[in-house]
Amino acid sequence: MAALDAEMAQGIRARDARRQHIARAVLSRIASSKKMRSKPEKLNLAVDILSMLTSFETYDALSRGGHSDEEITGAVIRLARAAAGFKRSRD
Repeated sequence: MAALDAEMAQGIRARDARRQHIARAVLSRIASSKKMRSKPEKLNLAVDILSMLTSFETYDALSRGGHSDEEITGAVIRLARAAAGFKRSRD
């Protein structure tokens, strides 16, 4: 749709930028609360991965694969924790 509609493309870019901003804020707060120090490159990669994992495209691909909302949520959480370098507390 974005390729056909410039206004739609602008909205998608804005949504993606907000997701990046939120991912950075969340990861920064968690790192701060745990008194973790991370290299900027590592944080940037974790932000990009978290943003990708929480995108509509990721959800849609997993959903089309026949996975339930619970399976998708669990997988995204596990992958996000791994990307951020946080250990699992439980599954």
